[in-house]
Amino acid sequence: MVEGHAVQRLATTHRAVLLHRMFRADSPNGRFSAGAAAIDGRVLVRVEAIGKNLFHFYARRGVAGPSTRLPPDDDLVVVHLHFGMSGQFRTAGGPGGRPPPDARPTTRLRLVEAAPDGAPLPGGLVGLVSVSVATAGGPKLFTDALTRPRPRPAARRCSGGSLPDRLAATDRSVGAVLMDQTAIAGVGNIFRSEVCHKARVHPDEPGRGSRRRPPPPSGRTRWICCSAATSTARL
Repeated sequence: MVEGHAVQRLATTHRAVLLHRMFRADSPNGRFSAGAAAIDGRVLVRVEAIGKNLFHFYARRGVAGPSTRLPPDDDLVVVHLHFGMSGQFRTAGGPGGRPPPDARPTTRLRLVEAAPDGAPLPGGLVGLVSVSVATAGGPKLFTDALTRPRPRPAARRCSGGSLPDRLAATDRSVGAVLMDQTAIAGVGNIFRSEVCHKARVHPDEPGRGSRRRPPPPSGRTRWICCSAATSTARL
């Protein structure tokens, strides 16, 4: 299962490796044809991660470049990716990189680095995306996800938010609340088990009883997610 920390780490890698490059896009398995056409020949200008969700922002060439200023919203196409249980975003090629692998039956999106004239760049970067959800649209895709009231423990600024209050107000198990993406973003089954172990709380214990045992799961969740996001493992 792809955990939220891995998506955060992937976003950091994409900012370093893919940002401000132009890509030709297609959908090898045909399940993202319209979305691929919407970003074909555009430049990646921004990358964000929220929980297990990755967002790429693409702009027309000529208005994009290595600048902190983004183009107007009506010029941006946002691609939202959710990795599900076993999604991947593989990158290859580039100077000294390994040869790009072939697309798989599950590959929804293929990105091929392009030269300024729009032609595929020989030896350029290639990205192959296999995910459970792929959607293309305007910036509202991202802003809607960003404004949902849920803590994001792997984010740079997160205090745990309303998670302790949610636990104290429910008879659902602590483990179930930790896995609920509307309650806290980015926690999967592996982190659920680790957080409960560190907090000395059984995952099947009702949320109302979890405050009787310090330390609270919310603080442990942030510590574990941030530690994992800075590890050397790769998605």
